[in-house]
Amino acid sequence: ETWQGVARTLHAYCRTVDQGEVEAFVHLYMPDAVHDDGIRRREGHAAIRDLVAGVIRRYDATSHHLSNVEVSLTDHPDE
Repeated sequence: ETWQGVARTLHAYCRTVDQGEVEAFVHLYMPDAVHDDGIRRREGHAAIRDLVAGVIRRYDATSHHLSNVEVSLTDHPDE
């Protein structure tokens, strides 16, 4: 069940960006979440909202796809 929840969230991430649903995208994250894409670190809903709104403004359309989703569950957050 946990694995399915993670997969649903990943698919919602793709769908909300591609459909331009800024608020739905933002609410996939906890209020104090950190989005780190390796280039820039964004903390909290306001910064994540700015990120996705900018992406949606920048492109006429986006098309995100997922395949071979692999989720490993552990009690150790550093693994």
